Amino acid sequence: MKVYRTIYYGEVLLNLVSALLAILLPGYFLAQLTSPVAGLGQPTANLGQLPQSDLAIEMARWFGGLMVVLTWVGWRILRSRDQRALRNMLEAFLIGDIVHFFLLAQLLRVVGVFSLGACFDVVATVSLAISRILFLWQTRNGRTLDIEP
Repeated sequence: MKVYRTIYYGEVLLNLVSALLAILLPGYFLAQLTSPVAGLGQPTANLGQLPQSDLAIEMARWFGGLMVVLTWVGWRILRSRDQRALRNMLEAFLIGDIVHFFLLAQLLRVVGVFSLGACFDVVATVSLAISRILFLWQTRNGRTLDIEP
């Protein structure tokens, strides 16, 4: 199904943009998760949300570096046309989606706001998790789908 190919190539692009933002503009990257959306809470910290320490900035860059690796793996597996490898990657990414969702909930609890970046993050994470579940379900027992680039 071409729809999966489009979704996962879109994810590669989104991951690349996220990685570049985290590495090149870590303060901006972090601010996307801590700027309140009107009417959806007030920040629990001052200075326009949580202060960005040197450690937080460097951890954002480190996260960006890991995203580069995941982006490259995703790109290579999609280009390989190997559905078995894609299933293995999507299983791992689905676990990551679940962990990411709970960690985002923890971050939102600490920050005390639901930012536009967090809204986008929730929608993207849930949408990707659903697409992974559907793909894995539809390709169970060795069934193949058209995922050719």
